[in-house]
Amino acid sequence: MTLQENIDLAPWDFIKSCTLNELLEDEFVDGVFEVHFGDNSLFIKITNIEMLTRSESLLFCLNAATSRRSEKNPPFFSGDGLSDSLNISLISFSDPATHISGVDLGWYIGTHKWLTLQSDIQTCIERISQILEKKVVMFGGSGGGFASIALSLKMNTDATIIAMNPQTNIIEWPTSRIYLHSAFPHNGNPPERFTLEDKVKWHTFLREKELIGTINKDDPNPLCKYIILQSWNDSHHFNNHISNIIPNVADFNFSKFYGMSDNISCLFGPWGKGHSVVWREHIEFVITLAMQQTDSSEIIKTLGDTFLPSNPASDAEKSLIQFPPKVWNPNIVDTQELLVKNNFTSVFVSRGNAEYMLKLGPIHSLLQGNHPSLGVFAVLSFLESWFDFTLKDQKMSHLNWRTDIVNERIKVLHYLVGEIEIRSAMKNHVEFISKVIKYHLDNIYNDAHILSFSKETNQMIESLKNQLSNLL
Repeated sequence: MTLQENIDLAPWDFIKSCTLNELLEDEFVDGVFEVHFGDNSLFIKITNIEMLTRSESLLFCLNAATSRRSEKNPPFFSGDGLSDSLNISLISFSDPATHISGVDLGWYIGTHKWLTLQSDIQTCIERISQILEKKVVMFGGSGGGFASIALSLKMNTDATIIAMNPQTNIIEWPTSRIYLHSAFPHNGNPPERFTLEDKVKWHTFLREKELIGTINKDDPNPLCKYIILQSWNDSHHFNNHISNIIPNVADFNFSKFYGMSDNISCLFGPWGKGHSVVWREHIEFVITLAMQQTDSSEIIKTLGDTFLPSNPASDAEKSLIQFPPKVWNPNIVDTQELLVKNNFTSVFVSRGNAEYMLKLGPIHSLLQGNHPSLGVFAVLSFLESWFDFTLKDQKMSHLNWRTDIVNERIKVLHYLVGEIEIRSAMKNHVEFISKVIKYHLDNIYNDAHILSFSKETNQMIESLKNQLSNLL
C-alpha cells in the first residue's frame, strides 16, 4: 500500500502502514501510523505511550484549524505539548479533509470518497481504548471541539469530552464553504459567503449522507460527560453556536458564569478578546482532572474558583451583566458599550461622552473589592481597550491627562492591584497592570502635564509606585 502523494512524513517518526486490526494486534509504540479503512487512509500519531500506566484514562486529540495551511503539508497533529507537559499518553488524528489543498478545517466529517469517516474514527477510538483498557478522554478546540462532541454522539462507551469554543453548526463557520466545496466537489469556486439557500442545501446534503454537521441540545450521548469551555466575548459563537447545545445561555452572567445541565458542564471564561484560546494552565488543569475521572461538575467548579476571590464578600449583590459583556452608555441613546475589545470611537460623539469614556466610566460600578464575579476581568479588558486607544490616537491627549480624569483611572488601577493577590487567575494580567501603572506614573510626573491631586489620590499613587516595584 502506498502513501498519499501530498503527504510529508519527514517531520514525523513514521512507523508503518496497516489496517486497524493490525495496529491493535501489535504492541503500541510512539510514532505515526497510516491506518487503512478500505481505500482510505487515516494518519494516527501515538505519543508518550510509555506513560500509559500513569493514568486510568487515555487522551485523544482532534485538531482545530491548521494555521498557515498553504505553507504546510499534511498530516497535521496537535496535542504533543500537552502530552509532554502532563506526562500522559496521547492519540491524535490528522483530518483527511485538511489534506486537500486549501482546506484548513474539516471538522473530521469526511469527504465524498470517505463518507464513513466519523464512524470509522469513533470505532478507532473505542477499539484502542478497549484493548488498552483505558477510559476515553477526548478534547479539541474550535473545530476540534465540534469534532470531539460529534464523534461522541454514537459512542458505545462512556467518555469525557472537553470542547473549547466549539462550533455546533459547521455551516455557520466562514470557511465551511471552502471545506464543503472542496471535500464534496461542485462546479465553480466556493461563494464569498453562503446564502440562506446555500445553507439549506448543505444541511440537507449532510443529513442525507448521514454526516453530523450540527449538534443540538438533545444530541449529547447520555453515556458521556461533556465539559464546554467558552470564551466570554466570542460573539460569533454566542450568536451562532453555543445556544444550540446550551439553550439557557442567557441565564449566565458575571456572577453565574459556570454551571451544569444534565451531563453538560460549561464555563464562560475571560480568556481573551474574541475566539480566544483557553489559557494553557487551564487546559492542563481540566485535562489532568478529567484523566483522573473527576466528576465534570467538580472540574468546572474548581476551575471557576480560580477567577473568584479567595475571601469573597458575603453581602455582595449579584452582577447580572451577560455575555458577551456590555453595559448601557448613559450619554448616548440606545447604545451599549462593549466591555471587551471596545474601539473607543464613541469618545468622538460628544465632549461629555469623551470624558465619561476616558474616566473609564462604564466599569466604575464594577470596582467592588472581593466581589464574587467576573467583574474585575471586565475592568481589565476595558482598561486594555483604553490603553490601545490611547497609544494609537493622540487626539484626546490633552483631555486624557486632565487631573479629574486621571484621578478616576488611578482608582481603577488601585482596585486592580488589590485583586491580584486574592484571585489566582489574575497572575496572567500582572504584566499588563504593571505596564499601565508605569505609563500613568511616567505621565503624571511629566512636565507636559500639570496635575494636582487630592491627599487621598496622592496616597493611592504612592501605593501604586510601591506596588509596581513589587510586581516587577
